[in-house]
Amino acid sequence: MSDAETPTLPQDIVAVSIKVSDKTAFDASYPTLAPEEQLVPIGDEFYSGKLSVSHLQGLLSHANVERIETKKTHSLTLDRASTDIELLTAGGSRSIPQTGKDVLVGIVDSGFDLSHPMFRDVSGNLRVVALLDQTNGNQEYNTSQLQTQWGAGGSRPGEDKDGHGTHVASIAGGSKLDQYEGIAPDAKFLLVKTDFTNVDLAVSWIYDQADGNPCVVNLSLGYHFGAHDGTSNEERLYDTLVGPGKILVVSAGNERNDSIHLNGMFVPNQLEEVVFDILPRNSAGVPPFVATTFWYPDNDDYELDLITPSGQALPTPTLGNTDSYSAGNLSIEISRTAYTISDLTQIQISISFSNFSIPPGSLQNWRFRIRCVSATTGRFDAWFHNSGFARFRSHPLVQAQGTIGIAATARGCIAVASHVSKNSWDSDDGPQQDLMAVMGRSSSFSSLGPTRDGRLKPEISAPGQYITAALAENSDLSDVSVRADETNSLLTIEGTSMSAPVVTGAIALMLQKNPSLTPEQVKEILKESAKKDAHTQDTAWTPAYGYGKLDIAAAVSRV
Repeated sequence: MSDAETPTLPQDIVAVSIKVSDKTAFDASYPTLAPEEQLVPIGDEFYSGKLSVSHLQGLLSHANVERIETKKTHSLTLDRASTDIELLTAGGSRSIPQTGKDVLVGIVDSGFDLSHPMFRDVSGNLRVVALLDQTNGNQEYNTSQLQTQWGAGGSRPGEDKDGHGTHVASIAGGSKLDQYEGIAPDAKFLLVKTDFTNVDLAVSWIYDQADGNPCVVNLSLGYHFGAHDGTSNEERLYDTLVGPGKILVVSAGNERNDSIHLNGMFVPNQLEEVVFDILPRNSAGVPPFVATTFWYPDNDDYELDLITPSGQALPTPTLGNTDSYSAGNLSIEISRTAYTISDLTQIQISISFSNFSIPPGSLQNWRFRIRCVSATTGRFDAWFHNSGFARFRSHPLVQAQGTIGIAATARGCIAVASHVSKNSWDSDDGPQQDLMAVMGRSSSFSSLGPTRDGRLKPEISAPGQYITAALAENSDLSDVSVRADETNSLLTIEGTSMSAPVVTGAIALMLQKNPSLTPEQVKEILKESAKKDAHTQDTAWTPAYGYGKLDIAAAVSRV
């Protein structure tokens, strides 16, 4: 997952998700909003808001408010792949008649290069029904407006400066370009260029635009700021949005080897110290920072100290309290709160620098000292909020299992892992090959399940390594000469960001055959039709492959 930063909000305004018990009563009683504030209902139980701290403090005691959460910043996580998933025969023809006709594919991502031929039909017309640009005042565009604005001299709404979204969308449903074709080339697109904070609003907008027509939404993004048990407001919202003909696919994440997760079963008086380093992030243009959340059952008790590189020990406060520390450009905040929905206690520690003038040694050799005071269950978990911000050093508590991201941990979504289907590609620098990528093996980056509460995710694995699809013109990725093929407007990259749209396209084919499929039915079909081989072995479910490898022909035949 590559980085995406949170857009700047006016001072004293916080982006939040609110769950209510009685929407009618809440609508009649919440305060008048200032011009810079916003409160948008989503479904029957949730609101997405940008509210002042004073209004939020008032809502904390509101009789109809069940939970308020600050929104988390998401990060971005077909040639040979089409044969691997049994979409193409050995001769290169499609193995099934379904092409996604009359199905809508929603993509929430970094933007889209709608000048690329993979977004257009054989007549050159856009296959995009509508686009929402969250980075430009939530402007909406219909097909006619997009056709005009993506013509010569147009404003190019939803433009993809990163290149990620163009690639993802073309995997799911790109029109045929030479020998390359998306999984569902006759589906129509609903696209959101996201601000990476209001992803919940993006998903809701897509389903609203679908207006009852079969629709599958792809989220090739995620984060780790949460309990990883499906109980965050965002995850529970998605559970209410999906249903018959409304399917959500989420990439599992790319954090298997990023050392972001601690897990252990403690006994009373057990003491562990884990060393970590904060990463400089100079290339991101943002001063170093990291947030870590710790989770343990509320009938257990732990002492946790943050030890600075200079050796100062900062203890965690008692339940319901927050301590803050500052020195120069360094700020630290430590809190301990009850997470009642899961009967857990949460400790949150954030470390941030206000600028790049960081004294030598200030980023290395931080430590968490963890001591179990009492244990009924004894389980203890911790996650950095995302990869690329900090790394734990080697320790028995550092675990690759449980690195599946949020919202892939949501109950209502389908989480997708990645495996290798090719290890060579063409580029501006000539032919490339990775001899370390073993064909058929789980991708070394692909995050592992299960969820913290033991649910079996990911559900399925699909090709996600060295996937060739559309290259966004003048994007950041077009400058990577060993991956870009600018002559043919193609790009080869990897990640569960690429395997997820393979499954999204497959589900579009399934919805063409039965537009009323429920998420549960789709999961069962994928499970029962999944391929087993020497890599997956015959185990019913594994943390790396889920229930096995995607077999589109077998899946569609079961619909």
